Amino acid sequence: MRIASRMAGISLQDGEIRIALARRIRRRWCFEDFITLTLPETESAENGVSGLSAVAAALAPWRRRIRGRPDCRAALPVSLCLQQQIRLPESRVAQSAVVPLIDTWLARTFPGRHQDLIYDYRRFSGDIILTALHRTVRDQWLSLAAELRADLTVLSIIPCALRCFARTRGVAAQDWLVFRQGNSLCWTAGETQPVLSGRADLTLPSLLTELKTQGFDESQAALRCLHDTALLPQAWQRECRRYRNAEADDVPPGYAAAAGMVLCGEERL
Repeated sequence: MRIASRMAGISLQDGEIRIALARRIRRRWCFEDFITLTLPETESAENGVSGLSAVAAALAPWRRRIRGRPDCRAALPVSLCLQQQIRLPESRVAQSAVVPLIDTWLARTFPGRHQDLIYDYRRFSGDIILTALHRTVRDQWLSLAAELRADLTVLSIIPCALRCFARTRGVAAQDWLVFRQGNSLCWTAGETQPVLSGRADLTLPSLLTELKTQGFDESQAALRCLHDTALLPQAWQRECRRYRNAEADDVPPGYAAAAGMVLCGEERL
């Protein structure tokens, strides 16, 4: 199995693309640079992502410095995906029956269009948590990787990328995350919940009260802030704890998702 020595973790969020460039040194990833690109509003792509040509141009100097084929991993906003919680007909459905069940649901829900979708899923209690994506989006990222002479090895969503980052910082699986995305503050639920995420209303007197309506239980989990808590509204700063990290973090605010794609599968640093 080929082991990559260079990695570009990419996250698409709020009209921006954040890129974390890393190099593997002594079995761990060390970050080399962080890049922010603003997507051009004039470039559009039906059922896809606009502005990916800007990513290829920005990464070209990095690509020219290295030999071999680097890996690229990308995290997409949930808004580009279909997320659905599907109730299984019975709790003991065999694993071999899950994919045909999903295919049937997609064909019934999107007649004539279901073959344009690719998907992944996880089982949660007696349900399936389905995440589907238009093939056009996947093909765009594959084309970008080919242009960079790189391998696209993971295509994920931002909540999962953030969870990967938080896991390497020792955040408990049940804890909920608060993070900055462009000019917005967002949240994502713990791993013990179905995949849930949302944008926070900065005028709310209490984020904690709002998240309780989404299933947050402060007796079972904590709110963890993936950046400096001083960036939060004053009223929320007592509610959110910064993740604990023994050393100064080398990931700037706003790059947690991009860094999380680099760190997928890594143990605690």
